[in-house]
Amino acid sequence: MRYWSLPALALLTAPGALAYPSMIAHGYTSCAACHVDPSGAGQLTQYGRGMSDLLVRWHVDPKEVESGEPSPAAGFLFGLLPTPEWLNPSGNLRGGPMVVVGSNVAVVPLVMATDLTATLELSPVVAHVALGFGLKNMGPAVVISPDPSTGELALVSREHWLGLKLFDDALVLRAGRVPVPFGLRNVEHTSAVRALTRTDVNTDQQHGVAVAFAGDLLRAEVMGLLGNYQIRPDAVRERGYAGFVELFPVEHVGIGASSLLTWAGRDLDTEVPLLRQAHGVFARFAPVEPLALLFEGDALVDTAFDAAGAPTTTVGGAAWLQADWTIIPGVHLLPAIESSAHGDGMLAGWLGAAWYPLPHTELRADAIVRETFAAAGPTSAFVGLLQLHLYL
Repeated sequence: MRYWSLPALALLTAPGALAYPSMIAHGYTSCAACHVDPSGAGQLTQYGRGMSDLLVRWHVDPKEVESGEPSPAAGFLFGLLPTPEWLNPSGNLRGGPMVVVGSNVAVVPLVMATDLTATLELSPVVAHVALGFGLKNMGPAVVISPDPSTGELALVSREHWLGLKLFDDALVLRAGRVPVPFGLRNVEHTSAVRALTRTDVNTDQQHGVAVAFAGDLLRAEVMGLLGNYQIRPDAVRERGYAGFVELFPVEHVGIGASSLLTWAGRDLDTEVPLLRQAHGVFARFAPVEPLALLFEGDALVDTAFDAAGAPTTTVGGAAWLQADWTIIPGVHLLPAIESSAHGDGMLAGWLGAAWYPLPHTELRADAIVRETFAAAGPTSAFVGLLQLHLYL
């Protein structure tokens, strides 16, 4: 699978920011208040900018938080460029060095994201677009590239959609290229639960029609997948559905279930017709405010068809368990363990730390040790990553 190759691991191990399932520790069950996407991740709303400044950023003076007023620098471009209420522009710049240790050692400088995003909201209509410049390995998100076979030096659009907000914004209808609704919207997009289900928010968005609902006791989204029209030919485009529902039985607890089914006439990985299914559960739990625990477990069922139309079904699974511990406001420790049994088996341990020293700024360090169990024997890989992220 593409997920376990060391070159792919080196290019893709670049967690982003702005997708915090762990905000349940602060009493936020719904994502729609803080994110333009009603299921979380990506661009922040104006309210989300303020909450990020108060609840996520590091404050030298605790009185800044006690005042309940976000810093003026929380606005677009550090508050230097006022914008009208109907326009929400932002930027996403991310890069840093990475060390990969496998059969050899490589030090790789990475430019991970250079996106500009804008949301136009003329209630009840919303229009959203993200455009960026991809240096390499952005294949599924590429719009234009001098060399389509590599996706290098490409114009990239991760998301673009039109939406309609109804019933005091509780119901959101969208059509366009949208993140696939499934499981935790976690930023570690090379984790098995994101890579094997193909539901990360880095490049795996799909074109389709989605309906999202957010209430006090329940949130849900379902999407009809029409395929990714930024890849060719049509046979490789996956069509089907994806969706999740999450319930909040008590405060600081969320329990959810996800389901996905797609069909492609020629799968990008296997080059054969493939019926792909993923069904799972996920949970978010905050026993105390500084700590959030996140879990996702998915069953994976792939049915491939040979030239004669005979099916072969492969059943596997993937699991993710992560703690997000706020050591002090603005400093997070992010240990995680994961496993998968899909093709080659895999077991991995993650240790991440994030610091938000200034508005719109994240410094993150990650160390990942992954053991893969192939028929030829186990192999180990280590990835160390340091990144600077500016989300303007």
